[in-house]
Amino acid sequence: AASGMAANLAACSLRMPCEVLKQQLQAPSYDGADRSKKPTLLSIAARVSSSRGLRGFYAGFGATALREVTFAAMQMPSFEALKRRHPLAKAGANGGEVTGSQRAIIGVTAGGVAGAV
Repeated sequence: AASGMAANLAACSLRMPCEVLKQQLQAPSYDGADRSKKPTLLSIAARVSSSRGLRGFYAGFGATALREVTFAAMQMPSFEALKRRHPLAKAGANGGEVTGSQRAIIGVTAGGVAGAV
Protein backbone atom coordinates (compact mmCIF):
# COMPACT_ATOMS: atom_id res chain seq x y z
CA ALA A 1 0.00 0.00 0.00
CA ALA A 2 2.85 2.40 0.81
CA SER A 3 4.45 1.90 -2.60
CA GLY A 4 1.12 2.57 -4.30
CA MET A 5 0.66 5.76 -2.33
CA ALA A 6 4.20 6.91 -3.14
CA ALA A 7 3.68 6.17 -6.84
CA ASN A 8 0.40 8.09 -6.85
CA LEU A 9 2.02 11.03 -5.11
CA ALA A 10 4.85 11.11 -7.67
CA ALA A 11 2.38 10.86 -10.54
CA CYS A 12 0.27 13.61 -8.98
CA SER A 13 3.26 15.95 -8.87
CA LEU A 14 3.74 15.42 -12.61
CA ARG A 15 0.03 15.70 -13.49
CA MET A 16 -0.73 18.77 -11.39
CA PRO A 17 0.47 21.44 -13.86
CA CYS A 18 -1.70 19.85 -16.56
CA GLU A 19 -4.68 19.84 -14.19
CA VAL A 20 -4.22 23.53 -13.41
CA LEU A 21 -4.05 24.42 -17.10
CA LYS A 22 -7.03 22.19 -17.92
CA GLN A 23 -9.13 23.86 -15.22
CA GLN A 24 -8.14 27.30 -16.47
CA LEU A 25 -9.14 26.32 -20.02
CA GLN A 26 -12.50 24.99 -18.80
CA ALA A 27 -13.33 28.04 -16.69
CA PRO A 28 -11.30 30.95 -18.04
CA SER A 29 -11.07 34.25 -16.23
CA TYR A 30 -10.63 36.98 -18.79
CA ASP A 31 -9.27 39.65 -16.45
CA GLY A 32 -10.41 42.52 -18.64
CA ALA A 33 -9.31 40.85 -21.87
CA ASP A 34 -11.43 40.66 -25.00
CA ARG A 35 -14.13 38.08 -24.16
CA SER A 36 -14.59 37.13 -27.81
CA LYS A 37 -11.10 35.60 -27.91
CA LYS A 38 -10.86 32.20 -26.32
CA PRO A 39 -7.63 31.82 -24.33
CA THR A 40 -5.09 29.29 -25.60
CA LEU A 41 -3.10 26.81 -23.57
CA LEU A 42 0.05 28.87 -24.07
CA SER A 43 -1.63 32.13 -23.08
CA ILE A 44 -2.97 30.54 -19.90
CA ALA A 45 0.43 29.01 -19.09
CA ALA A 46 2.05 32.42 -19.58
CA ARG A 47 -0.56 34.09 -17.38
CA VAL A 48 -0.16 31.51 -14.57
CA SER A 49 3.62 31.75 -14.77
CA SER A 50 3.73 35.54 -14.77
CA SER A 51 1.17 36.00 -12.02
CA ARG A 52 2.12 33.18 -9.64
CA GLY A 53 5.37 31.70 -10.90
CA LEU A 54 6.06 27.98 -10.73
CA ARG A 55 3.93 27.68 -7.59
CA GLY A 56 0.90 28.66 -9.65
CA PHE A 57 1.10 25.39 -11.55
CA TYR A 58 0.75 23.53 -8.24
CA ALA A 59 -2.24 25.46 -6.86
CA GLY A 60 -4.39 22.96 -4.98
CA PHE A 61 -1.66 20.33 -4.84
CA GLY A 62 -2.21 19.56 -1.15
CA ALA A 63 -5.89 18.72 -1.57
CA THR A 64 -5.28 16.77 -4.78
CA ALA A 65 -2.40 14.79 -3.26
CA LEU A 66 -4.47 14.01 -0.17
CA ARG A 67 -7.29 12.71 -2.37
CA GLU A 68 -4.90 10.59 -4.46
CA VAL A 69 -3.04 9.11 -1.49
CA THR A 70 -6.27 8.32 0.36
CA PHE A 71 -7.68 6.63 -2.74
CA ALA A 72 -4.52 4.56 -3.19
CA ALA A 73 -4.53 3.59 0.49
CA MET A 74 -8.01 2.15 0.00
CA GLN A 75 -7.67 0.74 -3.51
CA MET A 76 -4.44 -1.25 -3.25
CA PRO A 77 -5.40 -3.35 -0.19
CA SER A 78 -8.91 -3.81 -1.61
CA PHE A 79 -7.44 -5.11 -4.86
CA GLU A 80 -5.21 -7.59 -3.06
CA ALA A 81 -8.02 -8.78 -0.79
CA LEU A 82 -10.42 -9.26 -3.71
CA LYS A 83 -7.74 -11.06 -5.71
CA ARG A 84 -7.13 -13.50 -2.84
CA ARG A 85 -10.88 -14.14 -2.53
CA HIS A 86 -11.35 -14.88 -6.24
CA PRO A 87 -12.57 -18.48 -6.83
CA LEU A 88 -9.53 -19.35 -9.00
CA ALA A 89 -7.16 -18.25 -6.26
CA LYS A 90 -9.06 -20.31 -3.70
CA ALA A 91 -9.30 -23.41 -5.90
CA GLY A 92 -5.65 -23.30 -6.86
CA ALA A 93 -6.59 -23.33 -10.56
CA ASN A 94 -3.95 -21.80 -12.85
CA GLY A 95 -1.49 -22.08 -10.00
CA GLY A 96 -3.74 -19.91 -7.86
CA GLU A 97 -3.33 -16.95 -10.23
CA VAL A 98 -6.17 -14.99 -11.75
CA THR A 99 -5.98 -14.00 -15.42
CA GLY A 100 -5.32 -10.49 -16.70
CA SER A 101 -8.96 -9.85 -17.58
CA GLN A 102 -10.02 -11.06 -14.14
CA ARG A 103 -7.44 -8.74 -12.56
CA ALA A 104 -8.93 -5.88 -14.58
CA ILE A 105 -12.42 -6.62 -13.24
CA ILE A 106 -11.05 -6.93 -9.72
CA GLY A 107 -9.22 -3.60 -10.18
CA VAL A 108 -12.38 -1.86 -11.36
CA THR A 109 -14.25 -3.26 -8.36
CA ALA A 110 -11.49 -2.21 -5.95
CA GLY A 111 -11.43 1.26 -7.49
CA GLY A 112 -15.19 1.52 -7.12
CA VAL A 113 -15.00 0.50 -3.48
CA ALA A 114 -12.20 2.98 -2.80
CA GLY A 115 -14.04 5.74 -4.62
CA ALA A 116 -17.23 5.10 -2.69
CA VAL A 117 -15.43 5.18 0.64
